[in-house]
Amino acid sequence: MSSCSSSCAWIASFYFICSEDCAGRRFVTTSRGIPGKKCGTIIVKAEELNNCRESVMMQFCGNKLDKKDFFGKSDPFLVFYRSNEDGTFTICHKTEVVKNTLNPVWQAFKIPVRALCNGDYDRTIKVEVYDWDRDGSHDLSESSAPAARESSEGRGPRL
Repeated sequence: MSSCSSSCAWIASFYFICSEDCAGRRFVTTSRGIPGKKCGTIIVKAEELNNCRESVMMQFCGNKLDKKDFFGKSDPFLVFYRSNEDGTFTICHKTEVVKNTLNPVWQAFKIPVRALCNGDYDRTIKVEVYDWDRDGSHDLSESSAPAARESSEGRGPRL
């Protein structure tokens, strides 16, 4: 058994059943898995999903982004976050990295409205621009938080 499997064995004994009345709640439990080991805490948040079946096609480009790399230009990518009912944000999409440019054009992508804003077009979406680094320590370059409606009408973040 690998070290990850043995140290994470407690997950197999953890069961969570959520019925319809759990929306908007936060459940916290302490793991009791491996005797003598401190396994941590599991936090489960739930939000009732809208029955929206729409999808949106989006494409973004950047213009004169900040140069973040010491050598060359930037390697930018976008991270999209949906806002939750409790005010926190959850990643819902990441774009590809566009190498060595300050004026990137990202590929168009299709995303379900449920994933982006749970059908609420006035809900905030946070968009962050990162400069990709090989070591994984990506640098935050820009950040914007428009409502879903603004992005769908072409009035979204200015990158």
